[in-house]
Amino acid sequence: MVIRPARSHEYETVIDLVARAFKPGDAAVGIAAATIHSDPRFRPEHLRVAERDGRLAGMVNLIDRIVRIGSAEVRCAIVAPLATAPDHQGSGVGSALMRDALEWARDNGFLLSMLWGHPWLYPRYGYAPGLKSYRVRLPATTAPFGDSAYTLRPYGPGDAPALAQVYHAATATT
Repeated sequence: MVIRPARSHEYETVIDLVARAFKPGDAAVGIAAATIHSDPRFRPEHLRVAERDGRLAGMVNLIDRIVRIGSAEVRCAIVAPLATAPDHQGSGVGSALMRDALEWARDNGFLLSMLWGHPWLYPRYGYAPGLKSYRVRLPATTAPFGDSAYTLRPYGPGDAPALAQVYHAATATT
């Protein structure tokens, strides 16, 4: 098995792999697609793939962000998503990808990593739940997108691509 950065011609194959690895409607597909296609901080080396017998067996994406902790700004690798092709699940591909991603992040100046995923799955890599709750505030002066007024409704899995685009636009720094 070889772990390496994804090549640009493989991006759609990677997104398809994520779709096959997760249940229909899971936000992971939207997160992967929006990061690859819309995140201004995305770099090909952030998208790590496992190749086995000439085929992609898994992927992990590192979203590059600056996180503010008190007055400090810390470069953070947000791990989201990690996916293993169904025919390779349980064979160590995901574990190898996590080890590679964390080592690569350390070697490339990331001082912190966060995980978007199932907290019960990742304690062996040193992760623990860190946000019990959080709140998002939108200023009343924020203009609506397009010509329509705001509509509030519960978040659904289909909203992930649009929300990921908003997130990437709001958190990317130059």
